[in-house]
Amino acid sequence: MQEAVKGQIAQCPEMRDGDVFVTNHPSCGGSHLPDITVITPVFDQGRIIFFVASRGHHADIGGISPGSMPPNSKELWQEGAMIKSFKIVDQGRFQEQGIVDLLNAPGKTPVRPPIATCAKT
Repeated sequence: MQEAVKGQIAQCPEMRDGDVFVTNHPSCGGSHLPDITVITPVFDQGRIIFFVASRGHHADIGGISPGSMPPNSKELWQEGAMIKSFKIVDQGRFQEQGIVDLLNAPGKTPVRPPIATCAKT
């Protein structure tokens, strides 16, 4: 867990009161992608005095097959969503659209051209 905290400090040196970070990437202190870590700096008089963190295992974080971490994975991205660092709460404001965009980014396919093609036939 301490490596995940160190990873977030390295990724986001400008932490502010009310910020909350999320990570699951092994290069940032995560154990494997289904283990999502949430990290919050705790401030006193404008200075970080410690961090609180929790890690929870999730049954499915995406990937090439249901359940994440398929045995035939050859690359990390095939195991599911990878989050090196994301500020899920910015000074007390939950970043819902940001996390939705982050999780949807790998599957973005332009949908308008195929729809337009079907409409013209």
